Amino acid sequence: MKKEINYFKLLIVAILVAGAAFLLVKAQSMGILSLEGARNYIQSYGSFAVLIFIIIFNMRTLLVFFPYSIMVILGGSLLGGWYGFLISMLCVFSSSTIAFYISRMAGKNTVEKILKGKMKNLDVRIEEHGFKIILLMRISYIFPFDALSYAAGLTRVKYREFILGTVIGMIPETFSLNMLGHNINNPFSWNFVASILLVILTVAVPTVVKKIRNRKKNQPANTN
Repeated sequence: MKKEINYFKLLIVAILVAGAAFLLVKAQSMGILSLEGARNYIQSYGSFAVLIFIIIFNMRTLLVFFPYSIMVILGGSLLGGWYGFLISMLCVFSSSTIAFYISRMAGKNTVEKILKGKMKNLDVRIEEHGFKIILLMRISYIFPFDALSYAAGLTRVKYREFILGTVIGMIPETFSLNMLGHNINNPFSWNFVASILLVILTVAVPTVVKKIRNRKKNQPANTN
């Protein structure tokens, strides 16, 4: 019985990936695999543009043809500041959930094919400190967004800990990238400069903090 369930799960994953591949080929023929092309395509749907953005954001998770960061910048450009941020966070939640459960259903071999060699092993402590480790990895840019979602699905981390660490950890990066997209059409404005600085800060601060922590950890203990 267990074998049949596994085959059924694999069939579901195969259908999802095949459907995404078909949409990818169609998207390529329509010229929407560039940032400008995708933007024009989504805008052409008018009042349904938000729905199309959400579909494309989640579809890219299956084939990873658009980086997460590009989609968030696109969301800020299309949907504006706070609204774009909220929609992007919704997509962070849904797309990471899709990757996590596909990984759980399909297993390592299928996941490695989807990621095309971008797979890495997670620290074994993730099973004991799931939320904390996922949160730190999301904040510190150790793993690419989709790679971590797929990799986490192969561990025994609880979904609740994974998704909570993901959503909280992705807030700074998503907010800064969305604001960059929101101001990208005015590259000489102070708002654009501020959004660039915000992106730099979200990358620099976790990196500096990590280096300081590693330095303190490697310092010999004071025996006096």
